[in-house]
Amino acid sequence: MNSTKRKRPKNIVIAEDDITIHIVFDKILKNLGYNPSFASNVEDAILLVNENSPHLIIIDVFLGDQDGFDIVKQLKQTQKYKDIPIMMMSSTMTKQVLLKSIELGASDNIAKPIQNKVLIQKIRKILKDNQLPSVDMTKLKDKNTTTDLKCHGDLIRINEVSCILKSPIKFKENKHPVLESNFLDFLGASKCKVRSVRTSAVAEPGEYNTELTFLGMDEKTSTKIRKIKITP
Repeated sequence: MNSTKRKRPKNIVIAEDDITIHIVFDKILKNLGYNPSFASNVEDAILLVNENSPHLIIIDVFLGDQDGFDIVKQLKQTQKYKDIPIMMMSSTMTKQVLLKSIELGASDNIAKPIQNKVLIQKIRKILKDNQLPSVDMTKLKDKNTTTDLKCHGDLIRINEVSCILKSPIKFKENKHPVLESNFLDFLGASKCKVRSVRTSAVAEPGEYNTELTFLGMDEKTSTKIRKIKITP
């Protein structure tokens, strides 16, 4: 019996105040296997990015009376999100808009009215160009070798002793990655160091599960973690 394991859908945040475009984008992106979420203003867009850690952000230059470039500025000035690719869209794709998009670090632009084929091509290209390769840290045999890598991962289990991190990086036993997470910040656990318990296990092609043990967990944080309830 053959079975095909589905990859996790890539998250895409769209900042656009036109509900009609929400409907069109929702249908197109879901048909492509992506997970879209929508915001109608600058503040909600920033919140969505914080919640979803998207693979791509699509921003309308004009969000009602707000400036879509304000989102770009905030994200590019934030270490955690500055490398997320951004595509700007506008019904007035002037030379000034294009130059400002490039200056602020946007990866691409698309003009309204949106042509579905062009949109799909641009999204696929951006995601492909910014795809993180799988990295096996166990291949670094030279103890004097230092490597600084940063990637997105999913915290798929946590208790007061340890957590499971799913990411494109395969860690060897007794490594000390640094976790940046709003959820861990909320729990007060971000100040704890972590250590890999054993070599990461393959979760799916290009993805590994790493069990990390917490070092220096205080009782207040432990109590918060114990109170976490998982709802279906």
